[in-house]
Amino acid sequence: MSPSQPRRGRRRKRNPNSENETVDALGYHRMIEGKPRRPTHRLGEIIPEIVARYGIGRRLSAQQFQNTLNAVLAELFPHGKEDGLYTDESYQFVGIRSGVLQIRVSDAPLLAEFAFYKAEILRRMRQAMPEENIRDIRFTLMNH
Repeated sequence: MSPSQPRRGRRRKRNPNSENETVDALGYHRMIEGKPRRPTHRLGEIIPEIVARYGIGRRLSAQQFQNTLNAVLAELFPHGKEDGLYTDESYQFVGIRSGVLQIRVSDAPLLAEFAFYKAEILRRMRQAMPEENIRDIRFTLMNH
């Protein structure tokens, strides 16, 4: 191609078959008018969904969960602290993820005891915090 000749095939060309389409340099047909669009959402509609899905706007703090857990376990095991079976340091609220309450326990016997009463602990936690939608509890051992 000589420098005096114009380049061909670089501009968009009109497709003679349709007035709403163009053909680009690679030969792809593209819509100009009447292009179907994805439905748009307002930002005000999306943000509450994100906050609810990822728990960003959690109403209760970790300390409130720990206090509620302390109260539930004190009701369930009224003589536990007095007899030295457990203390506040022997278990710890870790977090809540997808409705699963995660609790770390200091030793295996206490983990077995909590696992035995898991359904009752879960029922009482749901009663104490109905807005949190707790669906399960997972106990794990603390790393010493």
